[in-house]
Amino acid sequence: MTLQSLVRDLLRNRTQCKDCKNEKGKNRQLCYFRQELDHILGMLQEIANVH
Repeated sequence: MTLQSLVRDLLRNRTQCKDCKNEKGKNRQLCYFRQELDHILGMLQEIANVH
């Protein structure tokens, strides 16, 4: 599995998780990870658009 496909899968599942506090254990970790990843990808997109 490539990093790219992993990222796509995580972002595809992101909509299932609105409130991380309701999640348990690993799902909660993944939920916060998705939010962070979304933020990072947004920043990368902005950087890419500048250059």
